[in-house]
Amino acid sequence: MVKNAGNIARLADNLADERHAALITSDISRRYFSGFTSSAGMILVTKEASYLLIDFRYFLENAKSQLMSLLIKHGITTVSIESSAMTVTELDRYKANYSFIKFDSSRELSDMIEKMRVIKTPEEIEKIVKAQRIAEKAFSRLLRDIKPGQTEKHVAALLEYYMAEY
Repeated sequence: MVKNAGNIARLADNLADERHAALITSDISRRYFSGFTSSAGMILVTKEASYLLIDFRYFLENAKSQLMSLLIKHGITTVSIESSAMTVTELDRYKANYSFIKFDSSRELSDMIEKMRVIKTPEEIEKIVKAQRIAEKAFSRLLRDIKPGQTEKHVAALLEYYMAEY
């Protein structure tokens, strides 16, 4: 399931060759590329295909074995990681579990993703405008309903409620 196939394709086009893959592990990037919101999972992008791998809470086969199978299937030898989002401990775990892979921990993938996210698609612009209209409508309602003596937390809760309602 790849929601933003255009951005995945652009990322795949920037891979060095068929033996190179990108591993997307941060929540923000996973959501950006797939539209899937979760606390765990990853996206593997190769020149040939991309895969959303989620953990055992959603599928019986765990993500570690799924990733292993896909790396072997595609003959991947190098994997670029999001160095701005992955800890040294996490990287060490990947290196231990996938000893046949060279992990590129330079900033190249993180920088590329950040640059991609700066340029908005027409769909993203439409969503931003819609969100802004909701915020404006909720704020206008808040201005009518706010009263002296209300705490900051109460006002914040009201605003959040109004935005959710709209």
